Amino acid sequence: MNLAEWRERDSLYEASARRRIFGLLDQNSFQEILGPAERITSPHLEQLGFPVSFDDGVVIGSGLLNGKKC
Repeated sequence: MNLAEWRERDSLYEASARRRIFGLLDQNSFQEILGPAERITSPHLEQLGFPVSFDDGVVIGSGLLNGKKC
């Protein structure tokens, strides 16, 4: 899916972090470092009084943007 197709189909506001990354980077280039299947919880949420979650809405990885590594 290219960026124009993604923008037509999904609202940036409503999209998850992963959907945004897949819409921005070159197709099939994103390699996530720590995916949701790992189910690692944030050590900071409980301290801040938030419910503990394994997915804080942050995605970390690398990929290509117009053929350049980022």
